[in-house]
Amino acid sequence: MIADGTTTDPDEPLAVAGDLDGPLAVADDPDVDGLVPRPRRSAALAVGALVVAVLVGGWVSAGARPSVVDPSGAAGGAARALDADRVLVGVDLVPGGVGRLTVESVGDVPGARVLGAWVAPATAQTGGGSSTDAIFVEDGPVPVPGEPFADAVPLPAPVPQDAGSSLVVLWDVADCAAVQRLVDGPEVRLRTLVGPVTEHLPALAAPTFVEDCDAA
Repeated sequence: MIADGTTTDPDEPLAVAGDLDGPLAVADDPDVDGLVPRPRRSAALAVGALVVAVLVGGWVSAGARPSVVDPSGAAGGAARALDADRVLVGVDLVPGGVGRLTVESVGDVPGARVLGAWVAPATAQTGGGSSTDAIFVEDGPVPVPGEPFADAVPLPAPVPQDAGSSLVVLWDVADCAAVQRLVDGPEVRLRTLVGPVTEHLPALAAPTFVEDCDAA
């Protein structure tokens, strides 16, 4: 019973004042709204970045990781002593992975430092052989660090994708004994589609087997 004389069912819920949607709706309460977390743009961006990282990681681990090192370990090489301290060494590059590769730099090794480095395309020459072979003949051209010589391009230089090529390094040998003890070759830094990549070249890329390097 209410004031106007009408009766109500005691089991029927009373409508809330100001309710426009029916007896079960609840009016907005700013205190309650503050307890409900709202989606954040930064969180969405973080999740997106994580997804991209996972996809890229899977792509790289699936064998698409950029590389210039022959995975079989059968890469060829050549060497030429210019004088008592300077040695010119070349090693075949075997580009792998997806996208173009650029050789950025070659690191020093214990006992020797890099004076200059080049990428030389193995373009065929009249009468057989290649331009890379011509670099290592006894009377071949003498390189000037930072300048091209023969068909070789100083670093940073792109690696040809459709033809063979070599990395040619001019070394200054200071400690023959240390050089001849090397197990790994120099570290090479690449610029790739997925960012910078670093890997070790085979030992023959270092001046480890030059005959006139006296270990004593």
